[in-house]
Amino acid sequence: MSSAIKPVADIPTISKLYGAGKLKPSTEEDLPSPNQQLNNKVCTYKGDITKLQCDAIVNAANSGLRGGGGVDGAIQSAAGPDLLRECRTLGGCETGSAKITDAYDLPCKKVIHAVGPVFDSIKESEPLLKGAYRTSLQLAVENECKTIAFPAISTGVYGYPSGAAARAAVREVYTFLRKPEGQKLDKVVFCNFLDKDVDAYAKYLPTIFPPTKEDLSHTGEFEEPEENEAQNEGMPIREQKPLKEIYEPGQAPKWGLTTGPADPYHSSAESNPPSDIDASRSPPGSLKRSLEGEDCAVHKKRREVSSADTLVGEDGHIQDIIPKEAESDLDAVEVRSIRSDASGDAASSI
Repeated sequence: MSSAIKPVADIPTISKLYGAGKLKPSTEEDLPSPNQQLNNKVCTYKGDITKLQCDAIVNAANSGLRGGGGVDGAIQSAAGPDLLRECRTLGGCETGSAKITDAYDLPCKKVIHAVGPVFDSIKESEPLLKGAYRTSLQLAVENECKTIAFPAISTGVYGYPSGAAARAAVREVYTFLRKPEGQKLDKVVFCNFLDKDVDAYAKYLPTIFPPTKEDLSHTGEFEEPEENEAQNEGMPIREQKPLKEIYEPGQAPKWGLTTGPADPYHSSAESNPPSDIDASRSPPGSLKRSLEGEDCAVHKKRREVSSADTLVGEDGHIQDIIPKEAESDLDAVEVRSIRSDASGDAASSI
């Protein structure tokens, strides 16, 4: 992963990703109406959030704001000791909420510390996860931040399934951007480091922020009226290049393995993964283990969560109907609670 600073202006919006064929439209029905203004604000990016040059980055913090591992540890390390000193003056933070500090040695201006939930069930955990995103967006606007970047909150040792977490995050951002306060934000970046989170956002972003005709005008996926089709008759058809794997939804591997510098988000593995791993899907220069392994702080069972039907109510808010089989499947997830010890070495909510 590159160590260079990444200006948020250099991160393509989902409108540009649709136009370049790097983000695939959803095949689901009953999607929200395409909105060019929103598609020009929302971005998805695979990389190191500590390198983003924007107004605010969000830290996946624990309730004690004492620092920890994962994203939290990477941000604290890059910011320097003054960030942790300021965090200790804040008196902690409730789950589902957030607090803001200066950024110190980071290239951004502010750090918003959002506390996501340890996953229990969609019914219990989703309101808290949405609250963490909503409060972060409100703090950004209140502190005159125009650009903000989020990690995949709670999807690490806190055990929140990546797909369900991405769906909740995307919907909460959509709802906020449609409010008057949302007009004050220029860009919202979903910054992910692991393939499982990259794939989750590639799947759910198009269900909430579908492409406009303008987005698809250069991809061939939007068909013009018949007179234009007649105009193009006889022209050679160019074969569309396959979507880059980074943005195309799919089943994320449980393991990823490459050699190189230490992963800024995850500690090195204690043992080697199975020999049949597809190493090509791992981020360059990283050595990481799936958080679903036996040594993970959270022991749980996961099953494939079927995606919810998406509807838009009369008030413009996203509503979803989760099939019964999906609810029962989510309720089957077993999570062991994580408790912070007195020394403050609690694992971070990534």
